[in-house]
Amino acid sequence: MGISRPLSVVIAACAAVALSAAAAPASATGPLGIGRAIHPRIDTGLYSAPGLSTPRTGTAKAGDNVAGICRTTDNRGNRMVLGIDRPGRDGVQWANTVGYIWDLDIRENTDDLPDCGTV
Repeated sequence: MGISRPLSVVIAACAAVALSAAAAPASATGPLGIGRAIHPRIDTGLYSAPGLSTPRTGTAKAGDNVAGICRTTDNRGNRMVLGIDRPGRDGVQWANTVGYIWDLDIRENTDDLPDCGTV
């Protein structure tokens, strides 16, 4: 089971949500940010697509504040979570770098995240 939309489409959708949330009046109800906070339990790679053979976009360090967007599985059935790593890395990695993280490397349960095919 693979992702049904290219990563660029998912990133564009996330950006649209962020812009609409930023433009909403302060009294509006709804989310104040993108995704749900998750935290890697170890330093882990951010991948451009589900699976180890895809290029890395960066690294999520243990304890980083990552926005969990959705979940999917790689071609071996291992769950991965599309996330936005909010902190930067002193010129090595931009803040808000997007990529897939292995679910086993995340402290929190991610069962409540939507499937990436429905986001």
